[in-house]
Amino acid sequence: MQLQLLSYNSNILSPNYNGWVAYPAPMGLEAQPDFLEVAGKSSEYTGKSFGGGYLTIQVRYEDDFSNVHLREDEIKRWFNTKDETPYKLLAQDIADDNRQWYTMATPIAIQQDNNSAIIVMALEDPYWRVETVSSSTWSVTDSIDTHNITCIGETAAPVFSVTPFSAKSIGFLNYRFVEVMPPSATKALPSYPLNLGSFNTAALVAGNKALPSGFDFRVMVDGVEIPRWFGSSTAAFGTTQTNIWVTLSWRPAVTFTLGAAIAATGGVSSIQFANTQANRIAIAKLPARGILKIATGANFEYFTYTGKDTTKLTLTGTIRATKLSSPIAHSVNDVCTWIQHDIWFVYNNPAATDPAYSNRNKPMFDLDLSTNTSWTYTEFYEEGTPRAGMWNKSLLSSTLKTSAPYTGPHGSSADPATEAGLRIATKRVNNIEKAETAALLWSINCPAGFTRIASMTGEEYKYTSYKFPIVEVKKSKDAINYVVASTIATATAPRVWQAWSITNLFLNGSYTHLQVSMSGTLPAFAGNEVCYEMQGFTGIVDSSAVPIATINAESSTYYLDAKITNLNTGKAIFVTYAMKLGSTLTVDCSTRSVTYGDGTNAHAA
Repeated sequence: MQLQLLSYNSNILSPNYNGWVAYPAPMGLEAQPDFLEVAGKSSEYTGKSFGGGYLTIQVRYEDDFSNVHLREDEIKRWFNTKDETPYKLLAQDIADDNRQWYTMATPIAIQQDNNSAIIVMALEDPYWRVETVSSSTWSVTDSIDTHNITCIGETAAPVFSVTPFSAKSIGFLNYRFVEVMPPSATKALPSYPLNLGSFNTAALVAGNKALPSGFDFRVMVDGVEIPRWFGSSTAAFGTTQTNIWVTLSWRPAVTFTLGAAIAATGGVSSIQFANTQANRIAIAKLPARGILKIATGANFEYFTYTGKDTTKLTLTGTIRATKLSSPIAHSVNDVCTWIQHDIWFVYNNPAATDPAYSNRNKPMFDLDLSTNTSWTYTEFYEEGTPRAGMWNKSLLSSTLKTSAPYTGPHGSSADPATEAGLRIATKRVNNIEKAETAALLWSINCPAGFTRIASMTGEEYKYTSYKFPIVEVKKSKDAINYVVASTIATATAPRVWQAWSITNLFLNGSYTHLQVSMSGTLPAFAGNEVCYEMQGFTGIVDSSAVPIATINAESSTYYLDAKITNLNTGKAIFVTYAMKLGSTLTVDCSTRSVTYGDGTNAHAA
């Protein structure tokens, strides 16, 4: 290659400059050998660590000597060593019919002398790539198909654009878009359990669109399948009111008002918001690309966007009528709402097997009895898993190391925990019975907040006629400052398990943290102990903070399930995505991006 430089960062060199790659080292590549030290013998070679690539270029000033200072200043601006961003360095190979090549580079050193500059460039990727894209259309006609492509140069970063035109007869054949709206503009809900139903899956089974087991009913979020859990009994899969629980994180709601009308027909390249302070604050909260819903009365339309301008209050790179919606007219001041997650139900795959999701992040409460505004517990805790909505046990102090929370009936152990138990007990030390002072608790965090405890039930036990520890229900909005919401009454008889309950305890607000705590001193007495255990709990969740799910209409889908393999290297890309016929999924290896035809970021696919 005989490379003559054409431009850097779109700054054209000719005719004021003539640039070329300096001889003799067009690209310097660093490599450092790695050795493993082994006792009693020579170090073993284990491979190489690769550093960056370097390129030295020379730029000559072509006009008369009187402009040297002007050219020196211009070159320093173009090749600014303080700018950390790599830009395109474009060159042509005069030995190959001026074929153009480029590499991404940033200057790290510059030396100017007389009428030229020597510049050292650090490379983002130490290869020259051909500038002009070569394209090839490949009609895949079988489940395993090959296609030969000639690669010009040492390496290439291909762009695969996959477009299905014929419906499948196997795989997941149907899908629905699920809109989820967080109503609160202030509350974030990390790792939050949400029921996307209730949904009539009995109709799907009856119509041969879903297996009775529900194995083929999946939930896709932002291009990737996530675990979903059904209720049981009347909320099981195959019923008219199936609970479909997922655990996701939600950011606060972001809403706008439209600043310019949108016609019912034609494309929409940008969306203008009204010039208000509220909209300025809202647009700053938006990600760089995403999904937007514009509601006009009872009708709505989904848009995607790939850019935003916080100064002009616009979203750019917009595509209308996405997520299977239809174009409609929109008026000034119509409400626009950001949709955080791209959620789909995909189903109708008779060959599907049990996805066998783990219990990690599975909601801890009863999936049949609970709703989005009411969490009902018959189990409270599972060892070794971060299950959503789980109660957690804590031993704050124990003088004799004899007190602890427990998880099974009457002081026993169970996993998952069927009881949230608390036990304080005395002990004999050096033949002397010692009093015990302890503090222990069970706690729960509901990011949306509890407004009422509908019911708490359990049993309590004391060994002697006297019981000194205090059992309290406490509430907090910050997990730091707790106040007492209720005190659980003392058992009336010794050595008998007695039932206790709390009903309709209003918290007078929305509290994100609750505790059931026991603390105090138990007097010295042989065999003395006090136990409290919670066996059931129903908390009413603040409905003003709970996301609202809406299941949209059914459509046919082409479920792309592909593996693209480079037969020379053996490296492969796996791609799975629920698509619409005629739409395109683009895998760009250069930018490391995956984009659906409606502008959706499908990188998780």
